[in-house]
Amino acid sequence: MPVSVTKTVEASASTHNWIPLNVYEPDALTRISVTAPKDLEATVEYTLDNPMATSAAAITLMTIDGSAATFSTAVGSPVYAVRLNVTAASGGTPVFRVLQSGK
Repeated sequence: MPVSVTKTVEASASTHNWIPLNVYEPDALTRISVTAPKDLEATVEYTLDNPMATSAAAITLMTIDGSAATFSTAVGSPVYAVRLNVTAASGGTPVFRVLQSGK
């Protein structure tokens, strides 16, 4: 079953919890976007490993850097989990969206 999550997150520096996705979704495409009213410095981390069952040292992370009010990407690999790391934000509350879809 595909996953769709929209989270309004704190505008202060913080690392958010992992959002688990369905790694077994056939032909999954994961769309990730972050929007903020003004300036935002953040990274999105995603992994093909299970961060809830694997030690942090054993997880391989892929990172998407963002230093604009809005950034987005699509990942064609089966993503196990995704999270947002906010370094700095001003002028409003960032919104973090993850949409995973299959065939």
